[in-house]
Amino acid sequence: MTKKNEAREETTPSQLRWKAKADNDLLKLRSNESFTEYYDFQKVLGEGAFCTVYQALDLKSGEQIAVKVIKRKNLHKEDVNLLRKEAELLQSI
Repeated sequence: MTKKNEAREETTPSQLRWKAKADNDLLKLRSNESFTEYYDFQKVLGEGAFCTVYQALDLKSGEQIAVKVIKRKNLHKEDVNLLRKEAELLQSI
């Protein structure tokens, strides 16, 4: 591996903070019985302004899935409408 490639692989402080927050959110989610009855949350795939997407195992089907968890306290009426449209689009696929 070249020095140029090694530099690209270093983790920035911002990435470390995001990972720490993601790990903390994942621990909170795993302790929530209403979710853990259905899903085994494995890792954070991404995070947006009002949602976090997790890789999870559907305990009923055994499938690997993505679960989007919405942070309701940050939502505005326009955000709810966008999420509703997104859900309708995904259902049609």
